[in-house]
Amino acid sequence: MMAPDASIKMSTLELTIHKRRVPFAEGALRLAFHARTSASTNSYVVKSFKQQDERFPLLVEDMRVQALCRAFAFEFSGLLGGENKIDFPATACFKCKSAEGDAACISLETFLEGTYIKYNGNAGFVEDRHEGSANQAAQAFSHFTFERSQGRFLVCDLQGAGEFLTDPVIHTADPDCFKLSETNLGTEGIKLFFVSHECNDLCGRLGLRSNQEMVKLCIYTFRDTWPAILDAVRCSNKLCGRILQRAEAKVSDTFPGYHWCDTCLPQLQAFTISQACDLPGASHRFEVSRFFYESQGQKAPRRCPQHRED
Repeated sequence: MMAPDASIKMSTLELTIHKRRVPFAEGALRLAFHARTSASTNSYVVKSFKQQDERFPLLVEDMRVQALCRAFAFEFSGLLGGENKIDFPATACFKCKSAEGDAACISLETFLEGTYIKYNGNAGFVEDRHEGSANQAAQAFSHFTFERSQGRFLVCDLQGAGEFLTDPVIHTADPDCFKLSETNLGTEGIKLFFVSHECNDLCGRLGLRSNQEMVKLCIYTFRDTWPAILDAVRCSNKLCGRILQRAEAKVSDTFPGYHWCDTCLPQLQAFTISQACDLPGASHRFEVSRFFYESQGQKAPRRCPQHRED
């Protein structure tokens, strides 16, 4: 979490995506489409730029922002748990070709159902009409990211439905960090957050020590030790990755070593098919879970386990 943004590792995926032709929402730069993948019942959102020029670096930057936010959320939720959980959907970006052969840069993330609430902004806005636990968790989370990174990052502009937040902003103390992000207001954005932030019970439970006066003077005292997160895991579906308490995570005897949420576990079997091994001269069949391989960003094997290395 303390590493520079360029060191945040990205993995590669191969995926077949089916999206609607008509967007259900749009912003200043992008269109949003409902989508599904070929081997899952999970609902997704495809976002594509209205102007398809050199946008792929921006998508990769967004993925790095999201990856860092997810790392912060994993620690925050592991430390507090329960109703104070914060999470961000996994995001993937693709250079793809449509059925019509048009190249495009798109991103894919889980569709969030429910009523969206904006908890804070990137220029000091704080939602004060919602006093529930979700709002408290969001405000404390922003403060936590600053404390946990020892003043290097502050995640804000938090909005979403339930425990899931989307389209976050990261303000950075280093002007060369996440410099493609136009919403990164740097140290000015950090100052604006602390002008309006009021610590709540969760800030106290987390032992957060930084405050507005420290930001003004640029003299900081941070919590210096943090416990390891042992009781939390993520769903092993790379397109889901939901934070789970280890005790509630589901496992499958067929795929040992993986953890699954309630939504993803039954799809392991639901998308299992019997197919012929395509080894020349073979006449036997084998079972393969298309969902499992899709969840790992891999193509489903065409040969049985015995003949995959042949």
